[in-house]
Amino acid sequence: MATLSNGRSNPPFTTSLTFNSSNCCVLYAAPNDINSFTGWPVNPAAKNTFDANGLPVSGSAVNLQGFPNFQNTPVTYRYSLETQYNLGRSWVASVGYQGSQSRNYSIQLPLHLVNFANRNPRVNALAWFTNAASANYNALLTQVQHRFSKSFTLDFQYRYSRTRDQGAYSDDVNMLFRGDVNNF
Repeated sequence: MATLSNGRSNPPFTTSLTFNSSNCCVLYAAPNDINSFTGWPVNPAAKNTFDANGLPVSGSAVNLQGFPNFQNTPVTYRYSLETQYNLGRSWVASVGYQGSQSRNYSIQLPLHLVNFANRNPRVNALAWFTNAASANYNALLTQVQHRFSKSFTLDFQYRYSRTRDQGAYSDDVNMLFRGDVNNF
């Protein structure tokens, strides 16, 4: 739902207005009934008309957002495994593995940076949202513990890990389109 709310800025739901000498002023006025939520007068400087493509005829350029008709459901798999070994004399060693895989997460593709010939000067940017991002995480966990008397414990831990995430910073176009542009 949050991804689809990005399309709320597509015309005609919102538009960019440019005030010039012919429509320089914003009209401030009260409605006929001050207790009514409706009835406010129309502001002539904020009127806008749209062409046959649904783009505003006047005003500054707009940003367009696109979405596919069907998007796959995002999914994440998490897994871990750990084993302990008693080294004797109150020393314990443990080695573990932890990982996750995420698929079908939302990503915004800035198409205007890749292959967008601006054929219409009223369009500033074009973005496409799709569920094509994936991520994974893998970690080796090690630990050595020594338990002293009187409830004092010495604990050494080390984690060696690596993560890969395509959706964390979606403005890096080179990372997103690594030759997979035909899959979208």
